[in-house]
Amino acid sequence: MTEDEVVDLIERYYEMRQPPPTIREIADHFGVARGTAEYHINRMGRKGRPRRAPGVARGIWVAESVMKQETFDA
Repeated sequence: MTEDEVVDLIERYYEMRQPPPTIREIADHFGVARGTAEYHINRMGRKGRPRRAPGVARGIWVAESVMKQETFDA
Protein backbone atom coordinates (compact mmCIF):
# COMPACT_ATOMS: atom_id res chain seq x y z
CA MET A 1 0.00 0.00 0.00
CA THR A 2 1.87 3.03 -1.28
CA GLU A 3 0.84 6.67 -1.19
CA ASP A 4 0.27 6.68 -4.94
CA GLU A 5 -1.93 3.56 -4.73
CA VAL A 6 -4.10 5.15 -2.04
CA VAL A 7 -4.38 8.38 -4.01
CA ASP A 8 -5.31 6.41 -7.14
CA LEU A 9 -8.03 4.56 -5.23
CA ILE A 10 -9.51 7.82 -3.91
CA GLU A 11 -9.35 9.35 -7.39
CA ARG A 12 -11.23 6.35 -8.84
CA TYR A 13 -14.07 6.94 -6.37
CA TYR A 14 -14.31 10.55 -7.57
CA GLU A 15 -14.22 9.47 -11.22
CA MET A 16 -17.13 7.09 -10.52
CA ARG A 17 -18.92 10.03 -8.84
CA GLN A 18 -19.02 8.20 -5.52
CA PRO A 19 -18.24 9.59 -2.08
CA PRO A 20 -14.65 9.00 -0.98
CA PRO A 21 -13.83 5.58 0.49
CA THR A 22 -13.92 4.95 4.22
CA ILE A 23 -10.81 3.80 6.08
CA ARG A 24 -12.40 0.33 6.23
CA GLU A 25 -12.91 0.28 2.45
CA ILE A 26 -9.30 1.31 1.90
CA ALA A 27 -8.10 -1.38 4.33
CA ASP A 28 -10.25 -4.04 2.64
CA HIS A 29 -9.06 -2.98 -0.81
CA PHE A 30 -5.40 -3.40 0.15
CA GLY A 31 -5.92 -6.39 2.44
CA VAL A 32 -4.57 -4.69 5.56
CA ALA A 33 -5.99 -4.08 9.03
CA ARG A 34 -8.11 -0.97 9.55
CA GLY A 35 -5.57 0.40 12.03
CA THR A 36 -2.78 -0.06 9.51
CA ALA A 37 -4.71 1.80 6.83
CA GLU A 38 -5.60 4.58 9.26
CA TYR A 39 -1.98 4.91 10.38
CA HIS A 40 -0.78 5.28 6.79
CA ILE A 41 -3.58 7.70 5.82
CA ASN A 42 -2.80 9.88 8.86
CA ARG A 43 0.94 9.78 8.14
CA MET A 44 0.34 10.71 4.52
CA GLY A 45 -2.08 13.44 5.64
CA ARG A 46 0.67 15.12 7.65
CA LYS A 47 2.44 15.59 4.31
CA GLY A 48 -0.76 17.06 2.86
CA ARG A 49 -1.83 14.18 0.63
CA PRO A 50 -4.49 12.87 1.09
CA ARG A 51 -6.36 15.14 3.48
CA ARG A 52 -8.89 14.00 6.05
CA ALA A 53 -11.82 15.80 7.68
CA PRO A 54 -11.93 14.89 11.38
CA GLY A 55 -15.02 13.00 12.48
CA VAL A 56 -16.35 12.48 8.95
CA ALA A 57 -16.66 8.86 7.78
CA ARG A 58 -16.07 9.67 4.11
CA GLY A 59 -13.96 12.75 4.72
CA ILE A 60 -10.86 11.70 2.80
CA TRP A 61 -9.87 13.64 -0.29
CA VAL A 62 -6.87 14.33 -2.44
CA ALA A 63 -5.89 18.00 -2.64
CA GLU A 64 -5.81 17.84 -6.44
CA SER A 65 -9.39 16.47 -6.43
CA VAL A 66 -10.93 19.36 -4.56
CA MET A 67 -11.46 21.40 -7.71
CA LYS A 68 -13.32 18.58 -9.47
CA GLN A 69 -15.12 17.14 -6.44
CA GLU A 70 -18.87 17.35 -6.15
CA THR A 71 -20.81 17.65 -2.92
CA PHE A 72 -21.87 14.28 -1.57
CA ASP A 73 -24.02 15.56 1.31
CA ALA A 74 -27.10 13.49 2.02
